[in-house]
Amino acid sequence: MAGMGVGSSGAPTDRMEDSPSGASTRGPHRLSAVRVCERKWAFRYHWDFRPPARADKDWRLGGTLIHLCLAYYYASRMPVETQPHWFKVKDLYQALKDEGQGRDHVIESAKASLAAYMQEYAADDIRPMWIEKEWTAKLGELDPGGPWPELDDEEVTCRSDLVYELTRSGFGNIMDHKSFGVSKTRRDGTLVKWSPDGEFSLNWQILVNLQIVRAELLRMGRDPTWLRGFVIQRCTRNSPYVFDRNVVPISQAAYSYTPRLLRKAVKMELDLMARIEAGDAPDPNYDACYGKYGPCDYIDVCRAATDEQAKAVLLRDFERKISV
Repeated sequence: MAGMGVGSSGAPTDRMEDSPSGASTRGPHRLSAVRVCERKWAFRYHWDFRPPARADKDWRLGGTLIHLCLAYYYASRMPVETQPHWFKVKDLYQALKDEGQGRDHVIESAKASLAAYMQEYAADDIRPMWIEKEWTAKLGELDPGGPWPELDDEEVTCRSDLVYELTRSGFGNIMDHKSFGVSKTRRDGTLVKWSPDGEFSLNWQILVNLQIVRAELLRMGRDPTWLRGFVIQRCTRNSPYVFDRNVVPISQAAYSYTPRLLRKAVKMELDLMARIEAGDAPDPNYDACYGKYGPCDYIDVCRAATDEQAKAVLLRDFERKISV
C-alpha cells in the first residue's frame, strides 16, 4: 500500500475538494430528507446540528474508512496531473488516523479489507477518471420546461465514489462502494447472493447520480452516453474479506421521472426554508423515526417532553458547524 498519497504539495485545507469523504451540497440525501421529515431536514441542513464524529458506531465508522481506503487506492492509479488535491496533501495512513477517532481495531480492519481488495482486483479493467467528485446540474438542464421556471437556475448535486472507464470498451460507469458487517452477511461472513430485484433495483441515489453526472459530462463537451450505467461494489467489513461487483438494472420510466422529482424536492425545500425564516416550526413525521439503519439521529429530540428539554438535547448531544 505504499505510495497512497503524498504530503509534499502543501498543507491540507478544509475545502470540500480536499477531502475524499463527505456529503454533497444539495444531494440526494438532503433532498430525500425534505420529503421524509421537515424537522429532520431543518435540524440537519438548516440549523446544521450534526452528531459528533466520535458518536459514530463502529459499523458506520468502518464503512467510512473503507470508502477512504478505496478512494486513495484508485487515486494512486491515476496520472499524477489528474490526482485529486486531497491525495497530494495527506497520505492514506494520516487520513485513517484522522478519521479513525482513535479506534485502532476499526482502522486495522479497513487496512486489511483494502489489502484483500487490491489482491482480488489486481487485474481489473478500470481506469479511474473522477473520485469522490461533487457533480452539479441546474434544474433547467435536467427538467427543461418544468413547473416553477424560477427554479431553473437552482443547482442540485451528487457525490460519486468513483467514475471510471473500462479500458477495453472505452465506456464509463459510476461505482458506489457498499460495505456490509456481520448482520448483513452469511453466518460464515461471506456476502449474501446478489439479487437484481433487491434493495438497489430502484434507488433514488442511483437515479440522481446518473442524471446529474450525465448533465455535467455534457457541459464538459463529452458524450453523456459514454456513461453506461451504475455498479455496486460490495465488500465485507470483517474477515473473511470478500467482494463482488454488480450492474444495477435501471428503470427507464423511473430515470425519466427523476428530474421532475428533483424539481419538486427543491420547491419543497425552498418553501420550507421560507416558512422557517418567517417563524413557522417544521413539522415532524413520526412515521420516519425508525429506518433500516435504526432510529433517526434526532429521535431523542422528538421524544423530549417539552420544547425546553428538546433544545437541551440538541445543545448537549449535537455539534453545530454554523454560528447562530
